[in-house]
Amino acid sequence: MNKKKTLTPTPLSYFSACSGMEAATVAWEHLGWKCEGLCDFASFPQKVLKHLYPEVPFYSNMLNLLDNEEFKKTNFDVFVAGTPCQAWSNSGLRKGMDDLRAQLAIKYGTILDAKSPKYNVWENVDSVFDKKHKEGLCNIISSFTGVDFRPDQINRGGGVVQGTKRSIAYRVFDSQYFGVPQRRKRVYIVGYRGTDWRVPAAILFDEGCFKKFKKETIKERDERTKSILGQIRIAGTITKSYSKTLTDGFGKESTSNYWVDKGGIREFTEKELLRLQGFPDDYLDFNINGKKPSYSNVKGIIGNSMTVNVMRWIGERIQIVEDILNSQEILKSKKI
Repeated sequence: MNKKKTLTPTPLSYFSACSGMEAATVAWEHLGWKCEGLCDFASFPQKVLKHLYPEVPFYSNMLNLLDNEEFKKTNFDVFVAGTPCQAWSNSGLRKGMDDLRAQLAIKYGTILDAKSPKYNVWENVDSVFDKKHKEGLCNIISSFTGVDFRPDQINRGGGVVQGTKRSIAYRVFDSQYFGVPQRRKRVYIVGYRGTDWRVPAAILFDEGCFKKFKKETIKERDERTKSILGQIRIAGTITKSYSKTLTDGFGKESTSNYWVDKGGIREFTEKELLRLQGFPDDYLDFNINGKKPSYSNVKGIIGNSMTVNVMRWIGERIQIVEDILNSQEILKSKKI
């Protein structure tokens, strides 16, 4: 009797730039993916990454990656980055492409061309869709895809671009719909090498991720949220549900998040901040040079991070699509 052969998922490899506190590695660990390298130019993230992932090759400057001999020899399936958002963020200077930090997004596209990974994931603030920044976003999309993309083609709700170098799908996700009590809208661009736009579309445009949250009642949602945080005081108002968006400067007066705790008001603890972004409670529980990281450094690196839960969903979708593509190739070759 012939036994039916089953397909074993093939773990992917990835390189993470602008790594921060490395949400991607936490999100994708259960997939068995291998991290081929980390990169960040900021001092505190460098210390955190070297402490948490000493076995992973580390690079300090994304701008010089293509000049690095070790990086030239590095191969990976997925290139992920959340380039600095301050150029577009409402809490930043909003200089757009005139901000040198915004040029890292273009450099990201240059590295995509040079290394040609099968997939890529890019994350940033949703204010890149604002009228003031649309041209800059178009430049970024054009650098990824190799086609001329115009501001009038941008759809804030999301879309797909068929490119000559790679095809991409882009979409805004809000972290509150992925199991963390934080309102955090970010645009995610997922790309696939080549002209087949159906692949990135299949990764990003799947409504199944929202079903369990749509079924929740308001009471159930509040109970789930209070199990993590409790009531939250936000810029002078009380909400029973969700934190506003964490940023690297969220501890400053009018943009602060506070928790109403036993009749008093205080800032979130380190553990609560980690939970708002989907990280383990003890993720930053270590000393650097004999000292525990300062609260300002901790809240800054957490505020700049991607949300683990969203990145986990994206990684799982990439793995599902990759397995489907592999199964099709195997069937074509008549190996099963």
